[in-house]
Amino acid sequence: MLDAQLAQKTKEREEAEVIANRISSTTLTMGVKVGEGGKLYGSITSKDIADALARRGITVDRHRIDLAEPLKTLGTYRVAIRVYSGMEPEVTIAVEPATMATSLKGIYGVGDVVSYPGKLKLILTGFAEAAIAARSAYAQIHPEAPLHFEYSTTQGIPNS
Repeated sequence: MLDAQLAQKTKEREEAEVIANRISSTTLTMGVKVGEGGKLYGSITSKDIADALARRGITVDRHRIDLAEPLKTLGTYRVAIRVYSGMEPEVTIAVEPATMATSLKGIYGVGDVVSYPGKLKLILTGFAEAAIAARSAYAQIHPEAPLHFEYSTTQGIPNS
């Protein structure tokens, strides 16, 4: 009887480790509607995160997602998920505008719009924002093609 229980616990832990590895290597891009001043219409909840993971074949109970407050601003977040006793991998959540469109037709970007006297308004971006815009542009050009996208800040620098 004890051998069967030990075997069951070992199997559960091994399955949890597989799920934990999938979660920790996952980045979810959550496109949201954004109003004036970058304010989100609504927020990203634990249910939204659970649903997004489920679409990727990772089933988790939304109550196991460690999200004290819904995400209400643009940015990148690391959110822990309790998959097993002592095992809490973090999923990366990128909250970004559902559309990268600017007020100029065919111009897409993420960042701050600034004006200089006598010049056009410019979109200033940092490296992270440029990567998000590039990923969004790729999705616009190749909507059927998957893109494995990682940030060096969360995945490390390749070959280093």
